[in-house]
Amino acid sequence: MDLNIRKAKIEDFDKINNLNWQSDCFHYNNEPYIYEKTNEGCRTKEYIESIIKNKKSIFVVLEKGKEIIGFLNAYEETRGHLPFHKKRKYIVLDNIVIDENHRKKGYGEILLNYLIEYAKNKKYNDIILYVYKFNENAIKLYEKKGFKILTQDMILKL
Repeated sequence: MDLNIRKAKIEDFDKINNLNWQSDCFHYNNEPYIYEKTNEGCRTKEYIESIIKNKKSIFVVLEKGKEIIGFLNAYEETRGHLPFHKKRKYIVLDNIVIDENHRKKGYGEILLNYLIEYAKNKKYNDIILYVYKFNENAIKLYEKKGFKILTQDMILKL
């Protein structure tokens, strides 16, 4: 298995946009109250480029051979502005997306392991992520890697 993780480039836009669209469809299908149905990736090239160029962003792609089969996007945040909060520098995992033709083969875990090692090497305090309850496969992966529930969002649809 010839796998490679590398920093995303703007030349990867078409594949990243397609992967985002796959993720968007999954979210729409499971939570149409919140998500709009789209016929294609709806992020602009400028938007993706701004993430790639952001110094506090970690945006990598996973290649199998020459094909991009997934990506991970995360960014740095700091907290501790109020006197009762401890000062922390942490990573927010924004998105892991694996192409629908390559799912359930451990590729998401490979990207997550990459981020965990990156965060450890850079001396971050922790990694935080937000995941919808319907995304059971992602939740299983995060729990397997040791993530614990910190907060719980709730909604009242009116």
